[in-house]
Amino acid sequence: MYKIVLFSGGPYRFEEFEEYVEDIGGLVLKKDRFNVSRGEYFLAEEVKALTIIPEEEEEQLKTIVTGIKGFIQELPFDEDKKRRILLCMLLHDSLTRNPQWMGEEEIEEKIICPCEIKLCENSPECF
Repeated sequence: MYKIVLFSGGPYRFEEFEEYVEDIGGLVLKKDRFNVSRGEYFLAEEVKALTIIPEEEEEQLKTIVTGIKGFIQELPFDEDKKRRILLCMLLHDSLTRNPQWMGEEEIEEKIICPCEIKLCENSPECF
């Protein structure tokens, strides 16, 4: 099963975080960078990344994140929102199996059921 976590930290070595998430089979859904400044003076830069990771990799990810001076937190979602976000992972897995453009019917054919996300059990979202 997968977990949805939010990374917060500086841009320093953030690429290591992204690379590790991809290596373990996770996905960075959204990455925001913002600057903190006072008047004309730049004070800091912050990165926040909404990420899906395998549950069994959470402790190792925390170790890596601590090493790059960031932190992760699990986000509270109701079941419907969590299900919709995890469907992004299912779609991503299906699209990466084929290097060429695919239509809707082809995507539905490529989705393997039951999926690793375990959404198929009595779920109307299952293809």
